[in-house]
Amino acid sequence: MALKRPSKSWTPDSLTVRQLLTSIHDRERGLPDFQRDFVWDPDATQELICSVASTYPAGSLLEIRNSGNLLRPREFEGAEKFDGHQPSYLILDGQQRLTSLYQALYGVGEHRYFLKLTEMIKLDDDPSDDFESAIFHIKRDKADKLYGSLAQQAEELVLPLAVIFGEGGFYKWLDRVVDHKQLARDQERELRDRLREVYNDWIKPIEDYPFPIVTLSEKTELDAVCTIFETLNRRGVKLTVFELLTARFWSKGESLRDRWMKACDEHPELGETDFNIDPYYILQGIALMTEDRAPSCKRRDVLQLRPEAVAERWNTVVDSLAEGLDLLREECGILVRDLLPYETMLYPLSAAWARGRQAKGAQYGANREKLLRWFWCSVFSQSYENAPNAQASKDVVELRRWFDGGAPPESVASFNLEPNVLRDTTPRQRALFRGVLGVTLRHGARDFYRVERITPKLLIDESMDVHHIFPKRFLGDQLPWKVVNTVLNQTYINARTNRSIGARPPSQYLGVIEKDLRTEKEHRSEKLREVLRSHLVSDEAETALHHDDLNAFLDARQASITAEIERLTRG
Repeated sequence: MALKRPSKSWTPDSLTVRQLLTSIHDRERGLPDFQRDFVWDPDATQELICSVASTYPAGSLLEIRNSGNLLRPREFEGAEKFDGHQPSYLILDGQQRLTSLYQALYGVGEHRYFLKLTEMIKLDDDPSDDFESAIFHIKRDKADKLYGSLAQQAEELVLPLAVIFGEGGFYKWLDRVVDHKQLARDQERELRDRLREVYNDWIKPIEDYPFPIVTLSEKTELDAVCTIFETLNRRGVKLTVFELLTARFWSKGESLRDRWMKACDEHPELGETDFNIDPYYILQGIALMTEDRAPSCKRRDVLQLRPEAVAERWNTVVDSLAEGLDLLREECGILVRDLLPYETMLYPLSAAWARGRQAKGAQYGANREKLLRWFWCSVFSQSYENAPNAQASKDVVELRRWFDGGAPPESVASFNLEPNVLRDTTPRQRALFRGVLGVTLRHGARDFYRVERITPKLLIDESMDVHHIFPKRFLGDQLPWKVVNTVLNQTYINARTNRSIGARPPSQYLGVIEKDLRTEKEHRSEKLREVLRSHLVSDEAETALHHDDLNAFLDARQASITAEIERLTRG
């Protein structure tokens, strides 16, 4: 007896971004409760918006009709609460993409997204197609301060992407901005025309972008739904630029995947067990190596790479990046990936160092010091906070010139550390926070138990993490969050020592740490002092610890860390 083939239980369709996001906002689309939380960082969201605006493929979606009793629904992060309402559909694949677009275009979540329209229009020139240079994101609080009012938006001609789906949409915003600027009639007409062109060329394509979507019947068995979901999340469905080029180059006899696997075998620091580098960075480094024109590493530049160019430059960029990572680990305290202030600095580093490492003898050493100085200046000036691809292109040109005996890059020549920037640095200022930790580890920070210099292995073996020097439980809830969590009050401490600290004040726990030091009894006092100095805790800072004086400690440690940063950035 022949087996009966199951009947088709799904239907294909396509919906625009506007239709999808409106349905999320109207609580008609949600997520199954077993889905993981939203995890994309703002750079990934910005890259997706660029892809959608350029009408590049961004993958398909999978959903299931919601019967109300098969799966428990929950809202997209930032969307209206269901409060008992049953959505009509649940998204099985596409949560990260739809959440990113919803938060960016409805103005919710931790970041806000903007278009700097002055980058896209010039009244004496044709409208620019450089959407990627115009878009930027900043934290919600900072966004409210800088662009929270129409006057601020009009002054700098900055468009919050949240107005696209806001009340009245783009054209209402346009009318209000033009009215506010009070231009002469011919200037007003010209500005309106240019902004309409931007809308038609870049913003309307976002609204009208069609996502292919497959809808499963509500009669689909739960086991089948779980199998489909697990298969999608195991294999992954997001087609990256690297995967696009891998597919495109395959027919021309070039296997990018084989190249990448070989690179990870030859340079383990690139692989998953170490820095877990995105192979896209190699392609961006290759794009930046061009010398017949101004280098650029935007998505479209990488997509236009030819197989022969990749084959010619691949090993050079891979070797340069691997050597650069070794430098960061050995000379900058960047022991693990989680300490990288900006991953986006890796591809300009690889492209520029490909030139710098060719020098011989003393010149090689000089170029090495220049690269390290550029790294520290870029981190503490936060030059890669926004528009990293544009900054990378600029830095590669300027670093090559510097290696060849010319002037230093602007980020080095104009570097100036703001006096109180460290006091205001918390884990929320990720790059600066990691930069200070790197400075401390580079200085030779030692483990409080073994009295050994902290290494990647020791970080794992001793379960080391970043902990407070003045414990939060000791300080209580009376002080501002920024004061308690400033990077000046944190350093790497192993789990054993952190448990012994508990909620004790420093004046008490220092004695406990001293007794616990894994060294000779008669040398423990001296060794404790050495360990504290290795964490850039000066004599004055140690005295403040013994007196439980938080403000004096923060002042003294800020002075020590600032002096170390000044030394690294001044060369």
